[in-house]
Amino acid sequence: MDHKEKTQIFDLVELYVKNQRAILLFFTEHLEQLTSNEKNVLQDSIKYYLHFADYIQKKTISALLVNVENSIYSIIADTYTTKVNIVIEAITFKESRKILGKSFDFCLLDLRLDFSPNAICRIVETVNGGGFICLILTKEDIWIHSVPQFYKEMGLVTKNKEETFVSFLKKHFLTTLRKFSNIFVLNEALSFNRNFETQQLSVKKDNLNENIDGYPCTADQKHVITQLLAELTKTKNFTMQKRDLFLIVANRGRGKSATLGILLGKLVLNSSFSTEKTQNAKKHPLIYLTAPHIENIQVVFQQLIKYLEFKKIKPKISYTVEGTYISNVEVPITPQKTIRISYKPPKDAIEIPKKSLLFIDEAAAIPPKILQNLIKREKTVMSTTVQGYEGVGRSFSLVFLKNLEKSANTQIVKFEMKIPIRFSENDPIEKWLFETFFLDAEPHTFTEKLRQTILEKPFNTILHLEIPSKDNLFHQNFLPTLKETIGIYITSHYRNQPNDLLFLADSSSHFLVIGYYLDVNSNRKIPIAAIQCSVEGPITEEHINELKQTHTLKGNLIPTMYIREYGLKYKNLQGIRIVRIAVHPELQNNGIGSFFLSQLVLYLTEKKTTTSWIGSSFGATPILLRFWHKNNFKLVHLRPTANTTTGEHSVVVIKALPTFNDYDSTFSHWSAMFRVFFIENLRETLYQMDDDLVFTILNITPPLTTYPLVLTQSAKVRLINYLEGTLNYFMALDAIRILCTWFFIANDPNNYLTRAQQKLIINKVLKAKTWNQVQSDIKKPRAQLFMILLRTIKKIWKVAETENSPVL
Repeated sequence: MDHKEKTQIFDLVELYVKNQRAILLFFTEHLEQLTSNEKNVLQDSIKYYLHFADYIQKKTISALLVNVENSIYSIIADTYTTKVNIVIEAITFKESRKILGKSFDFCLLDLRLDFSPNAICRIVETVNGGGFICLILTKEDIWIHSVPQFYKEMGLVTKNKEETFVSFLKKHFLTTLRKFSNIFVLNEALSFNRNFETQQLSVKKDNLNENIDGYPCTADQKHVITQLLAELTKTKNFTMQKRDLFLIVANRGRGKSATLGILLGKLVLNSSFSTEKTQNAKKHPLIYLTAPHIENIQVVFQQLIKYLEFKKIKPKISYTVEGTYISNVEVPITPQKTIRISYKPPKDAIEIPKKSLLFIDEAAAIPPKILQNLIKREKTVMSTTVQGYEGVGRSFSLVFLKNLEKSANTQIVKFEMKIPIRFSENDPIEKWLFETFFLDAEPHTFTEKLRQTILEKPFNTILHLEIPSKDNLFHQNFLPTLKETIGIYITSHYRNQPNDLLFLADSSSHFLVIGYYLDVNSNRKIPIAAIQCSVEGPITEEHINELKQTHTLKGNLIPTMYIREYGLKYKNLQGIRIVRIAVHPELQNNGIGSFFLSQLVLYLTEKKTTTSWIGSSFGATPILLRFWHKNNFKLVHLRPTANTTTGEHSVVVIKALPTFNDYDSTFSHWSAMFRVFFIENLRETLYQMDDDLVFTILNITPPLTTYPLVLTQSAKVRLINYLEGTLNYFMALDAIRILCTWFFIANDPNNYLTRAQQKLIINKVLKAKTWNQVQSDIKKPRAQLFMILLRTIKKIWKVAETENSPVL
């Protein structure tokens, strides 16, 4: 080994003993295949890394290959030394969730043909301290103009835009790579540009320097597990009103999920816990796990299994139907006693028995409404990422937890984990990752004086809109503004991902609107609102053919809806879909969102473009629906099936721009037609919808006054006999249902019925619930419900006789 090689290996050893990671950049001019010389260079660089492993006497190197072609795979497979073994795992970007919870020493990530921020974050964070991430890129001028496969699949770049495409996010990616230490560039001459000076080595201790029963863990993990185990095995009366919520928070890579797995292992083997009634455990698990996706929970299961096997216990493992993910683990305590730990999706986990213990992982990525229902039990253990990727947002801490802390019947015990599992604290690659994808973005911090200044003055005199150009988005002077704007998104939405950034930066149809306050003292624009918009429509013949084949049009969400439901005559309409709108958390509920929405409408109108509508699509909640209705948007669509993760129904709202006012009546008619669809579906797909949401939808959609009441002669006779008391409810049910359906479609029920009367009709007649279900919900004796229902239907029949002549 020559002096140059020894020097490079010494640099790598220095990183290892500091438990830090490094990135190695390998540029090539070739997009499809590496030249033979480049393959040799790449293979030699890997040999250097193996020499480094040999130097520190590491016997096995785990390597992760991402998106690599067969020729590159063979380069790695053929690279060897006499002492170091390479264990290889190869995946694509789409398969990146499979490696959650795994660790690697070396990662080769080919970014020449694809680029997905979500996957990059996930992959980089699996690399151990002292490990290397090798990024293969084409030459910069080629790379930033090539359209990644992921962009094509997501419909981010249309075919006619591919020739002029420029990736501003890739430019930003390269800029930040040049800023940070521990990032090397490897050229064909095998020379590194080292960004740090060699210092005296001081060997860093392994972070897993503690143990539980001999099982290795960090000091943070030991503390959390010891404290939680004591709390969970306490005897407590289940009828007590006070509930305990145990919360573990940390950034990525701190071992939260592993902590839950070890804790579960300790818990089920604890004598004071396992003496609970478990004879029916196989039918009724004592412990449940939930998370936004089943893959999120795999690390918990894996650590549970590893801990049990360490304790010489062989659990029985069940997998999903596809055989991909662990879904249940049965732990044999005695020959007669088994404890079963089962995964349930968040929406289904609401229904688990209240006495069962529930563990929630990645809680911040679960919608607050579902989360609120999940913790309605005596004890709940919850863990979540406070900053990072995987769809989390600080709105969890700022909104959900603050509201819980005010609750008199909830005691929150919080644990924070700071020690990284895989790498050292202040790891430079983690810092690079956070800065590149704004994972730690925060909104501007307001003084109370500045907050009052904004709220006391007329908005139109102090607040302004700006639509930054894409080439200015990552400009050095604009970066602080962009970071604070992203911070507003993160603190206002429960689900944020690194991929969100590429829509703003690189999509040919998306653009960012920033609402800001100009601070005259510093002459600085302070972001206080953010609106992400997407241009949609018109629909071409090519689009229509695509729609027939795929049943959806990427990048045309609202046009897809209205041409499928209201006809092809609207295919030429172009509009703006608001993807997200968010206001600074310290200024919410003061009309600022509505103000900037009106300013955006004014801006679009003054541009005098062919844009005819502005709309949005989101998960329906009463608060959101009332916000859009207040701003004169019409509700025209609701997806009948709820999202399996959020439990919410997606809706579409739309509004005609002032220059296209003739469409206002069209959209109002769509909304009335939607009301028909909505009422008719309450008995089937919308059966479980909350009453508050049902009432909100009825209050914001106009009645279809032309909707006819059609009763056969027989139905009319039976209805009248029921009203006169000579026939029971079920004998007249068909007529009652027709009458009530007509009433709620063609009339505003608030003009005739009380809220309680409407609720009874909706649940018993329109949703067709059983009397037991209705009685459980309304809490009145059944005989009294019979009388209320009869009197209410009499009122409705009177409206029908007065305002409508039934068709016999």
